[in-house]
Amino acid sequence: MQKNLCTFIFLLFIMLFVFNCEGNLENTGPIYTRITEDHSQGYIYPPGYYYEYKVITHDDKINPLEMFFLLSEENIIVEEAWYRQYLTGCKPPNSQGMTTTIYPNILIVRLALPEDKIELYKFKSLNLPNPIPCGYRVSRYRLKKTL
Repeated sequence: MQKNLCTFIFLLFIMLFVFNCEGNLENTGPIYTRITEDHSQGYIYPPGYYYEYKVITHDDKINPLEMFFLLSEENIIVEEAWYRQYLTGCKPPNSQGMTTTIYPNILIVRLALPEDKIELYKFKSLNLPNPIPCGYRVSRYRLKKTL
């Protein structure tokens, strides 16, 4: 009997914790979906205003979702983004060979409207994005909803 009561209390605690956490997550900022794309054969970007994050060092750490949240705090909403992480070489799928070229992180964002304030966050304006080198596995983020 005591074991069942302890189990019940434990499960109740977990349920309350989960529901409480879910309520808090709603106020964290925009929500994005993420898919992986192959840009190695070229890519056509949709219309919009493009900015590229300028890395300082070749292995500059970037967390795209944290960057989107930071920008949303300034009312800069990223509609879409493309991210390819830092690579120490490029290995095409189904290939045995790998280049020795270092590829820095790339983060390209698309906004619905131009925004000068984004340049304060190490972004530079682009007319159109250049092809992403070694773009076999590019993460594409799309705005799902804003909160």
